Amino acid sequence: TVGAAQHYWRGNVYTVYTPTGWKPEGSFDATAPSRDPRETPPGRYRLDQEFEIVASHAGLLFSANQPVASGADTSLLYRTLDDTALISGSASAYPVSSWVTQVSANDLEAASPAIPPEIASIYSQLPENLPARVGQLSARIIAGAGTTFQKVLRVQEYLRQTYAYSTDTPAPGADIDFVDQFLFESQTGYCTHFASSMAVMLRTQGIPARVATGYATGSYDDQRKAYRVIASSAHAWVEVFFPGYGWIEFEPTPSQTPFRYTRYTPQGEVIAPPPVLQAEPL
Repeated sequence: TVGAAQHYWRGNVYTVYTPTGWKPEGSFDATAPSRDPRETPPGRYRLDQEFEIVASHAGLLFSANQPVASGADTSLLYRTLDDTALISGSASAYPVSSWVTQVSANDLEAASPAIPPEIASIYSQLPENLPARVGQLSARIIAGAGTTFQKVLRVQEYLRQTYAYSTDTPAPGADIDFVDQFLFESQTGYCTHFASSMAVMLRTQGIPARVATGYATGSYDDQRKAYRVIASSAHAWVEVFFPGYGWIEFEPTPSQTPFRYTRYTPQGEVIAPPPVLQAEPL
């Protein structure tokens, strides 16, 4: 199939950025639409999953991208505004069907730049006191990029190539912006720093983005024919809204493999991706 190199197991999404981090604002209280998992929309395909959670867990469960059907003792939490669903319930073993990403770079390049106003108003939100140098750096990085997809890749690769991954990173002071501190002061951090920075940097350029949390893919167990996902696989990543395709995953954290969206010629041949231009920090 065309699409991302891996699946992540999403548990929550975060909408509102504050100087100290993210809030999962926006209620998931709408009735989930009845959807036939086989009738997938553009840029998606159906992925059937079975989860077995062996540790104690709260109400939120996990699924790949957009869950559309699930088993007993689970329910879909739905938000009409941005067509987002999460899965919740008491089950420790459950099936779920998701519509997951299946787009090419060609698809994302051709996506309309016209963002629905309701999406733009929510997912371009930033605190009034965000330091100006965050947006200035973002503008330098994307300068000359022709499409939203190119801009997103510029920011993703800049973060992956410029900053060091470390779980031993001091928390910023009470009056210091979380993203600004990472980009210009510590210049080292873990997935939350990278994902937050990418989402905020894109928002400064009017590109709707959010942080998703859950677990990275894990390691494949050949005997069980299943993925084994342990606590250390807990992860945060970025989802960017593309009109016509919805929320698409990106991976700014250098310790993880980035999602790959293949580019094709009109004859269907794969084109090697060009080198990503870099910008120096301000």
